[in-house]
Amino acid sequence: MQSIIITSINKKNREAYSLSLCNEYNIHMHDINHIESLDEVGKEISLGIEAIKLMQETIYLAPFRGKTKAIIIEGCDRITPQAQNALLKILEEPPPHVVMILLASTKNVFLPTILSRCLIFELKYQLNISKDEEDKILETLYKIQNGSIGEKMAIAESFSKKKELTREQILSFLENILFILHRKIIQNDINMNTSIIRMIQKTHTIINTTNANPRLMLESLFISLD
Repeated sequence: MQSIIITSINKKNREAYSLSLCNEYNIHMHDINHIESLDEVGKEISLGIEAIKLMQETIYLAPFRGKTKAIIIEGCDRITPQAQNALLKILEEPPPHVVMILLASTKNVFLPTILSRCLIFELKYQLNISKDEEDKILETLYKIQNGSIGEKMAIAESFSKKKELTREQILSFLENILFILHRKIIQNDINMNTSIIRMIQKTHTIINTTNANPRLMLESLFISLD
Protein backbone atom coordinates (compact mmCIF):
# COMPACT_ATOMS: atom_id res chain seq x y z
CA MET A 1 0.00 0.00 0.00
CA GLN A 2 1.14 3.52 -0.79
CA SER A 3 0.31 6.00 1.99
CA ILE A 4 0.19 9.70 1.14
CA ILE A 5 -0.52 12.91 3.03
CA ILE A 6 -1.63 15.96 1.03
CA THR A 7 -1.83 19.31 2.79
CA SER A 8 -3.19 22.64 1.61
CA ILE A 9 -5.11 25.45 3.25
CA ASN A 10 -7.43 25.20 0.25
CA LYS A 11 -9.72 22.17 0.50
CA LYS A 12 -10.48 22.12 -3.22
CA ASN A 13 -6.77 22.12 -4.08
CA ARG A 14 -5.96 19.10 -1.93
CA GLU A 15 -9.04 17.24 -3.19
CA ALA A 16 -8.10 17.97 -6.81
CA TYR A 17 -4.52 16.86 -6.20
CA SER A 18 -5.69 13.61 -4.59
CA LEU A 19 -7.81 12.81 -7.64
CA SER A 20 -4.91 13.59 -9.98
CA LEU A 21 -2.78 11.09 -8.02
CA CYS A 22 -5.54 8.49 -8.40
CA ASN A 23 -5.44 9.11 -12.13
CA GLU A 24 -1.67 8.64 -12.08
CA TYR A 25 -2.11 5.28 -10.33
CA ASN A 26 -4.74 4.30 -12.94
CA ILE A 27 -7.42 3.91 -10.27
CA HIS A 28 -10.94 3.70 -11.66
CA MET A 29 -13.47 6.18 -10.27
CA HIS A 30 -15.51 3.28 -8.87
CA ASP A 31 -12.47 2.19 -6.85
CA ILE A 32 -12.09 5.56 -5.10
CA ASN A 33 -13.67 5.68 -1.63
CA HIS A 34 -14.12 9.06 0.07
CA ILE A 35 -14.39 9.32 3.85
CA GLU A 36 -15.35 12.53 5.62
CA SER A 37 -16.92 13.01 9.03
CA LEU A 38 -20.09 15.12 8.81
CA ASP A 39 -23.19 15.44 10.98
CA GLU A 40 -26.76 14.99 9.77
CA VAL A 41 -26.88 18.51 8.30
CA GLY A 42 -23.51 18.26 6.58
CA LYS A 43 -21.47 20.15 9.16
CA GLU A 44 -17.88 19.02 9.67
CA ILE A 45 -17.28 17.19 12.94
CA SER A 46 -14.38 15.34 14.56
CA LEU A 47 -13.01 12.41 12.60
CA GLY A 48 -13.26 9.67 15.19
CA ILE A 49 -12.43 6.02 15.54
CA GLU A 50 -15.87 5.08 14.19
CA ALA A 51 -14.91 6.44 10.76
CA ILE A 52 -11.67 4.44 10.80
CA LYS A 53 -13.51 1.28 11.82
CA LEU A 54 -15.99 1.83 8.98
CA MET A 55 -13.06 2.17 6.59
CA GLN A 56 -11.55 -1.07 7.91
CA GLU A 57 -14.68 -2.93 6.81
CA THR A 58 -13.98 -2.11 3.16
CA ILE A 59 -10.23 -1.56 2.91
CA TYR A 60 -9.36 -5.24 2.57
CA LEU A 61 -11.97 -5.89 -0.13
CA ALA A 62 -10.60 -6.22 -3.66
CA PRO A 63 -11.03 -3.32 -6.13
CA PHE A 64 -14.05 -3.44 -8.45
CA ARG A 65 -12.52 -2.31 -11.73
CA GLY A 66 -8.74 -2.44 -11.47
CA LYS A 67 -5.77 -3.68 -9.50
CA THR A 68 -5.73 -0.79 -7.04
CA LYS A 69 -8.26 1.10 -4.95
CA ALA A 70 -7.95 4.44 -3.17
CA ILE A 71 -9.15 5.53 0.24
CA ILE A 72 -9.29 9.33 0.49
CA ILE A 73 -9.82 10.64 4.03
CA GLU A 74 -10.80 14.31 4.15
CA GLY A 75 -10.95 16.36 7.32
CA CYS A 76 -7.83 14.99 9.00
CA ASP A 77 -7.43 18.36 10.74
CA ARG A 78 -10.18 17.07 13.02
CA ILE A 79 -8.89 13.52 13.49
CA THR A 80 -8.88 12.35 17.12
CA PRO A 81 -5.87 10.69 18.80
CA GLN A 82 -7.83 7.44 19.07
CA ALA A 83 -8.58 7.51 15.35
CA GLN A 84 -4.92 8.18 14.54
CA ASN A 85 -3.83 5.19 16.62
CA ALA A 86 -6.35 2.97 14.82
CA LEU A 87 -5.16 4.33 11.47
CA LEU A 88 -1.55 3.68 12.44
CA LYS A 89 -2.30 -0.03 12.86
CA ILE A 90 -3.54 -0.13 9.27
CA LEU A 91 -0.44 1.69 8.01
CA GLU A 92 1.78 -0.79 9.88
CA GLU A 93 0.14 -3.80 8.19
CA PRO A 94 -1.20 -2.39 4.92
CA PRO A 95 -3.08 -4.31 2.22
CA PRO A 96 -1.04 -4.24 -1.01
CA HIS A 97 -3.88 -3.12 -3.30
CA VAL A 98 -4.70 0.18 -1.58
CA VAL A 99 -3.50 3.77 -1.93
CA MET A 100 -4.33 5.64 1.27
CA ILE A 101 -4.58 9.44 0.90
CA LEU A 102 -4.97 11.66 3.98
CA LEU A 103 -6.05 15.28 3.43
CA ALA A 104 -5.47 18.13 5.88
CA SER A 105 -4.54 21.80 5.97
CA THR A 106 -1.21 21.01 7.69
CA LYS A 107 0.91 17.97 8.43
CA ASN A 108 1.29 19.12 12.04
CA VAL A 109 -1.99 17.46 12.99
CA PHE A 110 -0.53 13.99 12.46
CA LEU A 111 1.43 11.81 14.87
CA PRO A 112 5.16 11.49 14.01
CA THR A 113 4.64 7.74 13.55
CA ILE A 114 2.04 8.40 10.83
CA LEU A 115 4.20 11.02 9.14
CA SER A 116 7.10 8.57 8.98
CA ARG A 117 4.98 6.07 7.04
CA CYS A 118 3.63 8.48 4.41
CA LEU A 119 4.78 10.45 1.42
CA ILE A 120 4.00 14.09 2.14
CA PHE A 121 2.93 16.67 -0.42
CA GLU A 122 2.53 20.16 1.01
CA LEU A 123 0.69 22.31 -1.52
CA LYS A 124 1.90 25.68 -0.29
CA TYR A 125 1.35 27.29 -3.62
CA GLN A 126 -1.34 28.63 -5.87
CA LEU A 127 -0.50 28.15 -9.52
CA ASN A 128 -0.70 31.62 -11.01
CA ILE A 129 1.36 31.66 -14.18
CA SER A 130 0.61 32.82 -17.69
CA LYS A 131 0.17 30.56 -20.70
CA ASP A 132 3.59 31.69 -21.96
CA GLU A 133 5.21 30.74 -18.63
CA GLU A 134 3.48 27.37 -18.70
CA ASP A 135 4.71 26.75 -22.26
CA LYS A 136 8.28 27.65 -21.19
CA ILE A 137 8.12 25.17 -18.31
CA LEU A 138 6.90 22.40 -20.62
CA GLU A 139 9.56 23.33 -23.20
CA THR A 140 12.29 23.14 -20.53
CA LEU A 141 10.99 19.77 -19.35
CA TYR A 142 10.96 18.48 -22.93
CA LYS A 143 14.58 19.58 -23.41
CA ILE A 144 15.59 17.90 -20.16
CA GLN A 145 13.86 14.65 -21.14
CA ASN A 146 15.18 14.48 -24.68
CA GLY A 147 18.55 16.17 -24.39
CA SER A 148 21.98 14.57 -24.23
CA ILE A 149 23.86 14.32 -20.94
CA GLY A 150 25.78 17.45 -21.94
CA GLU A 151 22.57 19.35 -22.64
CA LYS A 152 21.03 18.18 -19.36
CA MET A 153 24.13 19.31 -17.49
CA ALA A 154 24.00 22.69 -19.23
CA ILE A 155 20.38 23.23 -18.15
CA ALA A 156 21.20 22.09 -14.60
CA GLU A 157 24.18 24.45 -14.46
CA SER A 158 22.05 27.33 -15.71
CA PHE A 159 19.78 26.80 -12.70
CA SER A 160 22.70 26.42 -10.28
CA LYS A 161 24.27 29.69 -11.43
CA LYS A 162 21.19 31.62 -10.37
CA LYS A 163 22.41 32.62 -6.92
CA GLU A 164 19.08 34.20 -6.09
CA LEU A 165 17.30 30.87 -6.60
CA THR A 166 16.15 29.88 -3.11
CA ARG A 167 14.89 26.55 -1.77
CA GLU A 168 11.35 27.95 -1.88
CA GLN A 169 11.73 28.97 -5.53
CA ILE A 170 13.04 25.53 -6.49
CA LEU A 171 10.11 23.92 -4.67
CA SER A 172 7.73 26.29 -6.44
CA PHE A 173 9.30 25.40 -9.81
CA LEU A 174 8.81 21.67 -9.14
CA GLU A 175 5.27 22.27 -7.85
CA ASN A 176 4.37 24.16 -11.02
CA ILE A 177 5.68 21.27 -13.14
CA LEU A 178 3.67 18.73 -11.13
CA PHE A 179 0.50 20.83 -11.25
CA ILE A 180 0.77 21.36 -15.00
CA LEU A 181 1.54 17.70 -15.74
CA HIS A 182 -1.28 16.38 -13.56
CA ARG A 183 -3.74 18.75 -15.21
CA LYS A 184 -2.52 17.82 -18.70
CA ILE A 185 -2.83 14.11 -17.93
CA ILE A 186 -6.35 14.53 -16.57
CA GLN A 187 -7.33 16.48 -19.69
CA ASN A 188 -5.62 13.88 -21.92
CA ASP A 189 -3.46 16.66 -23.37
CA ILE A 190 -0.16 14.89 -22.77
CA ASN A 191 1.23 11.37 -22.93
CA MET A 192 3.91 10.92 -20.28
CA ASN A 193 5.51 8.06 -18.39
CA THR A 194 4.19 8.37 -14.83
CA SER A 195 7.61 7.35 -13.47
CA ILE A 196 8.79 10.85 -14.45
CA ILE A 197 6.12 12.41 -12.26
CA ARG A 198 7.10 10.14 -9.38
CA MET A 199 10.74 11.20 -9.75
CA ILE A 200 9.75 14.87 -9.64
CA GLN A 201 7.49 14.23 -6.64
CA LYS A 202 10.27 12.35 -4.85
CA THR A 203 12.74 15.19 -5.47
CA HIS A 204 10.21 17.71 -4.19
CA THR A 205 9.59 15.65 -1.04
CA ILE A 206 13.30 15.23 -0.30
CA ILE A 207 13.99 18.95 -0.73
CA ASN A 208 10.93 19.85 1.33
CA THR A 209 11.48 17.44 4.22
CA THR A 210 15.28 17.13 4.55
CA ASN A 211 18.39 19.29 4.61
CA ALA A 212 19.50 18.04 1.19
CA ASN A 213 21.09 20.66 -1.06
CA PRO A 214 18.20 21.72 -3.34
CA ARG A 215 20.49 22.73 -6.22
CA LEU A 216 22.26 19.36 -6.22
CA MET A 217 18.91 17.56 -6.01
CA LEU A 218 17.64 19.58 -8.98
CA GLU A 219 20.76 18.77 -11.00
CA SER A 220 20.40 15.06 -10.16
CA LEU A 221 16.75 15.13 -11.23
CA PHE A 222 17.54 16.78 -14.58
CA ILE A 223 20.22 14.23 -15.39
CA SER A 224 17.94 11.32 -14.41
CA LEU A 225 14.95 12.35 -16.52
CA ASP A 226 14.59 10.71 -19.91
